[in-house]
Amino acid sequence: MVKKVVSFYDVLSEAQGYVSTTFAEQLENCDKQLLENHLKKFLDETQLEAADLTAGELLRRLMNEMTGYSFLTDYLGRTDVEEININSWYDTKVTYSSGEIVPTYQQFQNPDHAIDVVRRMLSASNMVWNASSCKQVGRLPGNIRISVAGFSLLDKETSLVVSIRQVNAGNLTREDYINGGLATEDMLDLVLQLFMHGVSTCFAGATGAGKSTLLAWVISQLPDHKRLITLEDGPRDFNCIRKDENGRVLNNVLHLSTRHSDIPKDDITLAKLLEFVMTMNPDYIAIGESKGEEAMQAVNAANTGHVVATTLHTQSAELTYLRLMSLCKMKYPNMSDSFLLRQVQQAFPIVVYLDCGEDHRRRIMAITEAVQQPDGSVRYVTLYEFVLQENVKTKDSTEVKGFFQKRNSPSEALKKQVISKGMTQEWINKIWGKEK
Repeated sequence: MVKKVVSFYDVLSEAQGYVSTTFAEQLENCDKQLLENHLKKFLDETQLEAADLTAGELLRRLMNEMTGYSFLTDYLGRTDVEEININSWYDTKVTYSSGEIVPTYQQFQNPDHAIDVVRRMLSASNMVWNASSCKQVGRLPGNIRISVAGFSLLDKETSLVVSIRQVNAGNLTREDYINGGLATEDMLDLVLQLFMHGVSTCFAGATGAGKSTLLAWVISQLPDHKRLITLEDGPRDFNCIRKDENGRVLNNVLHLSTRHSDIPKDDITLAKLLEFVMTMNPDYIAIGESKGEEAMQAVNAANTGHVVATTLHTQSAELTYLRLMSLCKMKYPNMSDSFLLRQVQQAFPIVVYLDCGEDHRRRIMAITEAVQQPDGSVRYVTLYEFVLQENVKTKDSTEVKGFFQKRNSPSEALKKQVISKGMTQEWINKIWGKEK
């Protein structure tokens, strides 16, 4: 039989018809291997080929369409892929962990095809997406978050917009951060050792700056015997539980998420969760993001001896405390600004500010300390910063030239605090330097 070359979607249409009419009963509850065997038989019998695809590529794409999520399947779960953004049914771009943003080679066939694939993805979260529920946020296996909007929210030509965020923080190592240019070895050591020894820390920056990813790495490095409680609004991004080869849990971690309800008394918010877990004897508390009244609860927790880390959306290290203060005023609008500002400065003496540069690379732009002065005022001290020298623009990209610089050591007050929490002399010497 002479091979016949047609478009991929022509092959797909015939394959779906062949399988549904010939093997429908067998395939009702069959596994992927049986379907693959039937597709191989179909391709062998029909001698169909798709333009620009090898036999192996054609089979894989057919399987992706019939059991997965079309061409998106090849990107999901990859450790080098951080985000998939569908800007319209005909425009899909992938953000890699390097910061590079690349259009996908394949696209959806038409708006209906895109909508069908996205509905399949949302069905994994038992979510319905239609004209009356035109925006949804769901979850896929493998710690993947999907946010979808369409119908009356968009024009007909666009059809849908989708953001698929993959959380691969657990796969990134200290060396990955250093080699990727996010920070120096000394900067990562400073952030980790201070938090590990009792210094509450705020990871601040814009969306996509790498705040949650860095926080996830920090809490994944905590000692196994210490009790860590993580709190998140909705589906979980943190995954810090470690097991041995027999499935026995090695560390001491509890992950909690909010539960939203239209009935106020049944609504479990981050603030309520935080108040609750303070009774559970945590050594460390990690809050996915402070964006409402939970900020005041986080400040209270840190100021009463708990070690707290949180992320915060803000535009600079200097604005972090003002942003925290504005969130706290949602809980206590009549509290004086000066008193509230003092509270947030005391609660989170260390701010790690991250940003994503014009070269799409994430960096720690500054690590700062709010140092209390004898007269009660606060002085902001930069411990490390990224010194930007030049942006070199070409037609398609921008090269950011600069370097990380240590500006100051942490304060003596912070030194006394971490010594009281067990920091060894070796780490004291590395961070503050040996006494002369």
